Amino acid sequence: MTEGMGALLGEMRQTKERIKEGTCSRHMEAWGAFSEVARGEGALSAKHKALIGLAIGLSKQCAQCVAYHAEAAFSQGATSDEVMEAAFVAVLMEGGPAQAHLSLVLQAIEEFGRP
Repeated sequence: MTEGMGALLGEMRQTKERIKEGTCSRHMEAWGAFSEVARGEGALSAKHKALIGLAIGLSKQCAQCVAYHAEAAFSQGATSDEVMEAAFVAVLMEGGPAQAHLSLVLQAIEEFGRP
């Protein structure tokens, strides 16, 4: 397994803050505004959008993405079963590479999950 999911999120947040302090602050502000709208409630619930993000992150083999979207899904009320089911949609679409990275999802469930 990789380093803790919480540690990955912390590192990601620190990087974003460092970038915001530099010459690309406007880029990060624009990304943040876009991201907030894209992840918010709409025709799809924020929970379902987080589950979709988790599945895409797993298919891309992105540990930070899995951590971010798993934490978001749980904060929106997702259960561990819903997170695993979303992960298996990624396995369906991506095959063996996504299946090989399911340990990321299990780790996220252990750190952020709920029954």
